[in-house]
Amino acid sequence: MNINWDLFDSLCEKYNVNTNTKSTNKDLLLDLGYDDVIIFDNPSYEGALIGVTWDNQAVYDYDLMIESLMKEDNMTQEEAADFISYNASYRQGHEYPIIINNLKR
Repeated sequence: MNINWDLFDSLCEKYNVNTNTKSTNKDLLLDLGYDDVIIFDNPSYEGALIGVTWDNQAVYDYDLMIESLMKEDNMTQEEAADFISYNASYRQGHEYPIIINNLKR
C-alpha cells in the first residue's frame, strides 16, 4: 500500500489533527525488527515506550505517558492521568500494551 503523504498532511491540517509525532514509536519498532507489536497510536505517547516483552507486547512507562500528554496535548498532570485511566489502563491482556509504574529510587 502506497501512502500519499502530501494528501495525508493536507487532510490532517484541514481537520486539525496533530501530526507532530508521526509513527515514531512504530518506526523505531520496525527498525528493530518488531513488526507484530501492538502499540498505542492515538495518542502515541511518544517517548513513553520503554520496551517490548518476549511475547511482543509493548511496554510503556506511566509517568512518561503523563509527560507525553502534557507536552503534546497541553494537558495538566491531572487531565493526563484521567485520560490514561479512562482510555488506556482498563485494557488488559495479550492484545494490549502493558503500562508499568516505574519504581524510581
